[in-house]
Amino acid sequence: MAMQNPTPHPGRSWSSDQLLRLEYEWRRLQRSFAYHPSVRVIPLHGDPPDEYQFELRVRTLGVSDEGELRYLTDCSVHVSLPDAFPYEPPLLRPLQAVFHPNVTVDEMLILPPWDPKNTLVDLVGQMGALLAFQTYDPWDVWNPAALDWLNVNSSYLPTDPNLDFRPEAGGEPLMRIARHAAVSIQQSDNQLREFSQSLSHPDGPSQGDLHRFVQQVRLGMSLFTDDDIPAAARSAAAEVDDWAGQLPQTWNLWAELRRRSASIAAADGAIGQLNGAIADLRHRTQKLEHYAPPISENSDPAHRLLALPATPELQAALGAVQTSLNLAQQALSSAKGKLPKVADLSPLITPAIGTLQTFIMEQIGAIHALAERAAADIRLLTREAAPVVQRASQEAAVLQRLVEWREYADLQQRGDALAAQVSHWGSAGIQAYYMAGDETDYGPFELEQRLELGAIAICVRNASRTGVEVWDLMRGVRLGKTDLPEITVPLVDPQTRESYEATFRLTARADELRLQFTFLAAETQRLLVALKRPSSQSSSGCGRLIQQLAAPDAFNELAARHDNFI
Repeated sequence: MAMQNPTPHPGRSWSSDQLLRLEYEWRRLQRSFAYHPSVRVIPLHGDPPDEYQFELRVRTLGVSDEGELRYLTDCSVHVSLPDAFPYEPPLLRPLQAVFHPNVTVDEMLILPPWDPKNTLVDLVGQMGALLAFQTYDPWDVWNPAALDWLNVNSSYLPTDPNLDFRPEAGGEPLMRIARHAAVSIQQSDNQLREFSQSLSHPDGPSQGDLHRFVQQVRLGMSLFTDDDIPAAARSAAAEVDDWAGQLPQTWNLWAELRRRSASIAAADGAIGQLNGAIADLRHRTQKLEHYAPPISENSDPAHRLLALPATPELQAALGAVQTSLNLAQQALSSAKGKLPKVADLSPLITPAIGTLQTFIMEQIGAIHALAERAAADIRLLTREAAPVVQRASQEAAVLQRLVEWREYADLQQRGDALAAQVSHWGSAGIQAYYMAGDETDYGPFELEQRLELGAIAICVRNASRTGVEVWDLMRGVRLGKTDLPEITVPLVDPQTRESYEATFRLTARADELRLQFTFLAAETQRLLVALKRPSSQSSSGCGRLIQQLAAPDAFNELAARHDNFI
């Protein structure tokens, strides 16, 4: 059990005699103040400890954050043993702002002065008497203000006349230990099991945390090793101490269990992502039926194309399903990649014996059960996901072809509209302009030619590639200029002085029309070549529509429209 064979502390050069003294001090402190009503001893460092925190229930004076004097009901003191202990006194530091002539924020006076024959049990009583103002040294003052207050208010002292830090307060130590042993040992056992179980968690304690926890547990169990402790308590404490003592030797095993737990957590995350991705992909794939409105088999192919949703809507739907498909494919690949790690159930050997060995085997069994479930879920889900991804891939390809057909129809419409406009203009209407009327446009008129409007004579010029300007030829004044192909200017009759507005609108330039027709012819030809290639087969509404449009008669009819257009 802990501390029966003291060993030097890392970083400290304790002699064997000092280690024996530290052991003696700890055992006396631990036993004397076990379950004490006014004193709690907390070891902070070392085995045996060389650093403590004493939590003392004592009424003393303190200073609030606002600088006001107040009573404290509890005070904690940090105690560190120097390298020359016991020949040098312990170093005391209060953890509250105590108001006392012999106390500062960094130090507390030992009164009477430390003697190597004194013990830390004696020191506890000395600290209590000092804090309760039962003792103070008026000749070694560290806080003059506190001494002034004490001299004026001596009738209020001591602050805690009933202070009792004797080990016998609240009953003999052995009696207190016997009364509380079963509950304390069971609490330590529960904490040890909980801590041990956390070692297999991916974000579990570090190796340093493990050593610190084990040290605290074993220090606590050392209280129950004396021969006068009831046998049942000694036996139960020995089991807890044995478990804690073996725990550091099992670190590598827990590290492997952490790795397997992390693989399970990663697999569960991948399963969740894949479930969500496949559900979203199913939903988006089903929505594609909306983009293939029912059309009779004998309908005109051009009408079938124009019955499709607008190109931006189809492109948005295609982008959404492709994004969902990519996420599902990534999630599927990720889940498959997790399977080899989570399926690794190679046997593990534990160096522990006794109850710790049984506990570890239970943890291994629980983790393996989780791993088997995760592996089974991945296998099942990947089998279910594969056809969903395959169908979505087909539907995405079908929708891509549908977008191309709709783009082809858009280009055909633009070409038809442009051809109708040119036909309406005629040869005289090319690179000319019209004057807007109330119900109809007048023209076409030649650019830069004199146009008489009653007593007004004007000239319309093509000022830039698309811009226009209007001149009053009678006055030699420019009436307006714009970079747009349409302009509205005020006209003033020189005889009547009446004013009215007139709007002039340019037609297209010949070179621009040629570029537009060339572009439309090239793009429709490119799309026809692409549309002639075989596409994915699908029984969905979009797939059936693609098959209708790709049928020889329908395709040839659409291609003939393109030839006529050219």
